[in-house]
Amino acid sequence: MAEIILNGRSVKTEAADMEDLKRQTYASEGLSEDIQRHCVWIVEGFQTDENLSLKDGMTINWIRKGKMPDREEMESMLCARHTPHVYEKAKKARVAIAGLGGLGSNIAIMLARSFVGHLLLVDFDRVDVSNLNRQAYGISHLGMEKTKALSQIIKGINPYLDVKIHTVRVDRENAGPLFEECPIVCEA
Repeated sequence: MAEIILNGRSVKTEAADMEDLKRQTYASEGLSEDIQRHCVWIVEGFQTDENLSLKDGMTINWIRKGKMPDREEMESMLCARHTPHVYEKAKKARVAIAGLGGLGSNIAIMLARSFVGHLLLVDFDRVDVSNLNRQAYGISHLGMEKTKALSQIIKGINPYLDVKIHTVRVDRENAGPLFEECPIVCEA
């Protein structure tokens, strides 16, 4: 019997290897063979199809392609991928981005993909056609405030990220209060 972490929860299992674990999991979930083909298995932060032997303390996650994992499952995968220390540090990070054009919009996307915990997006502008060739926006965002459009994009990447927006031009008077909660500010 092995005691593993399965989708963020401690589980004791009689399974000897990954194939046994998959069979048990699919049976207990009542998943059809069609759904089983669309499952991804992640062992210690890396996707694998290998039939690895199970050992105490292994971190294993499985998700259905196209189905968003809940917060606990997502955190378990990220801890396994980045190590708990790195993930906890990233989760606590508070980063502000001033200017959401070619540089700022892409920085925000990369930070969202890195799973930082808190982003503050600041810009006064709207998305226009001239932005589409170098910024993170798409045609569906034309005319939207950049802060709202980028927030929407980020929520599609990481719905658990705390995103705050301020649609305002940064100046000498408002810079201090705008960014006081963020020790890291990307001036873009």
